[in-house]
Amino acid sequence: MTREFHRPATIAAALTLKRDLGAAATFLAGGTLVNSSRFSGRTGPLISLDGLDLGRLEARPGQIALGAGVTLQALVEAPVVPAALRQAALLVGNRNIRNQATIGGQIGAMEPHGALLPALLTLEASVVEALPDDGTAAPGAADLAREMTGGDGQGRSSRVRSLEAVLESGLEGLLCWVHVPVPSGGRGSGLARYARTAGDLSLLHAAVSLGRDGDRLDRPIVAVGGIGPRAVRLATVEQALAGAVLPAPGEIATAVEGAVDPRSDVRGSARFKRYMAGVLVADALARAWKDTFEEAGR
Repeated sequence: MTREFHRPATIAAALTLKRDLGAAATFLAGGTLVNSSRFSGRTGPLISLDGLDLGRLEARPGQIALGAGVTLQALVEAPVVPAALRQAALLVGNRNIRNQATIGGQIGAMEPHGALLPALLTLEASVVEALPDDGTAAPGAADLAREMTGGDGQGRSSRVRSLEAVLESGLEGLLCWVHVPVPSGGRGSGLARYARTAGDLSLLHAAVSLGRDGDRLDRPIVAVGGIGPRAVRLATVEQALAGAVLPAPGEIATAVEGAVDPRSDVRGSARFKRYMAGVLVADALARAWKDTFEEAGR
């Protein structure tokens, strides 16, 4: 139970509160993690993001802009959102959870077992974060500040980083927007997951996006979740697949097994996770390859 709950009305106020309250304070989005057993024992101040108008979902030239407060169910139901992302959101929990959980919360918590982050990695998503006001401004900060505050003039320093960079080093400010490029025509996507039951927390996820150049793979992107503390891209696997004819599932699985380094825990042994990662990536790759043909026929 927390003894402090704050509901700032602006991004500036939220950042000021976080600065003043320190590391013990937590930004609160949908609350599905904060109110779960995984968050038990944390009694620090909560800073609600509910009043910051971050629930907007907008189609823009070349990209979909998703406010950090957009719920996973809203992703599922928005036809402008890439199909791979809608499918990934649908794999997270049940509808009651998805009605509360937000895309910003999934990223901020670096949720290792959700399907959303591997899918976002394969879609090459980027993140806009508002930074604590240290007297400096990142390039384009004025435009980004107006975007994040709805044009109310409360400018903050801000920057855009790839989701991959955010997952590697963490957020330094407040996540405000997620930008997802609109996939180019003919590019396919595939997802695969392993869970003990349909409604259980998924243990492992794989996501793949790729193009097709004749009978060869064009710029494949491969990401997995559940292997370690965060979702990751498998760069060595991507390099091996680029320009190649679609390999047999066993060859793909072997390449993946050599590229991951999972740890044993209550959800499975390292050996089991390594094997399943190979199986799931091979499955997701086959689905993405099939999807390129379906995209070409649309």
